Amino acid sequence: LNKNYKSNPNTPNNQQNTIDITIGETKHEFHYDHIFLPTTNQQRIFQDCAIPIITSALDGTNGTILMYGQTGAGKTYTMTGPSIDSEYDQQGLVMRTGNYILEQSKLL
Repeated sequence: LNKNYKSNPNTPNNQQNTIDITIGETKHEFHYDHIFLPTTNQQRIFQDCAIPIITSALDGTNGTILMYGQTGAGKTYTMTGPSIDSEYDQQGLVMRTGNYILEQSKLL
């Protein structure tokens, strides 16, 4: 980016989260659902992001959980956790999603 780069996060009255980025004379507006701090635990991310998508998928609506970001930002860790044998509090979205679907299928 050049010296004309500006970033201005804002939340309008409709509560839609946006960030405006201007590069030179061109302004770009991006919308996002959540920003999590590095201290956010796996359960919080699962509750806020995955459960609504999984629930909709179980009701018949297509759903996708997509990780996007800079190398080293924690995408793989968030999806898988530190290892397949991790304690529950460190498990990523993949294991939590599988467990959640199995739990929900028992309720049918």
